[in-house]
Amino acid sequence: MPSPLIAALDAAATAATEAYAAHVAAHYTAPAYAVVENASGDWLHDPSQPTRVVDTMFDVCGFVWVDVDNRRAPGAPGRKFLAEFKRAAKVDFSGRHWRLGAYSLSHSGYDGSWHLSGIGSDSVTGGTGNGALGAARAGAQAFVESMTAAGYPGMRVESRID
Repeated sequence: MPSPLIAALDAAATAATEAYAAHVAAHYTAPAYAVVENASGDWLHDPSQPTRVVDTMFDVCGFVWVDVDNRRAPGAPGRKFLAEFKRAAKVDFSGRHWRLGAYSLSHSGYDGSWHLSGIGSDSVTGGTGNGALGAARAGAQAFVESMTAAGYPGMRVESRID
C-alpha cells in the first residue's frame, strides 16, 4: 500500500490530467491567436510594408510549476508536505533537488520556495509539455486543489510565458 503522500500525489496527478484534457476540449476548438507579420505596434513595424497573418495558435507557450511555500518558518503552510516528501525521497545533488517516484522537488534560491514538478511527462500539470499554457495552468490548479483537499496545503500555481 502506498504512503498517504504518494497516494495524494497520484490522485492529484490524475486530477491534473483530467483538468488539462477538459481545458483542451473546451477551449482549443479554434485558434485563439493570430501570428501577424509586421503588425502595427511591433517595435520593427514598417508601415510601408504589408501586414499579414502567417499562422495561428490555440494558446501561448509557457512554463507552469507548483510552488510549495516554506518561507514563513515555523508555521509555513507547506511544511507538512515538504517534511514528508524529503523523508521519503532521495537527494539528487547538493541537497537542493529531491526525487520521489514521478516527482521532483527543487529549492529556489531566488524566493526561498520549493518547486514541485513531474519527471518525464509532467504529472503536476497534467500535460505533455507541449507549451499549452492555459491547459497547463488548469491542470496545475486541479493538482493544487487535490493536494489541499488531501491535507497538504501551502501550494500555489506559478507560470510564465515563454
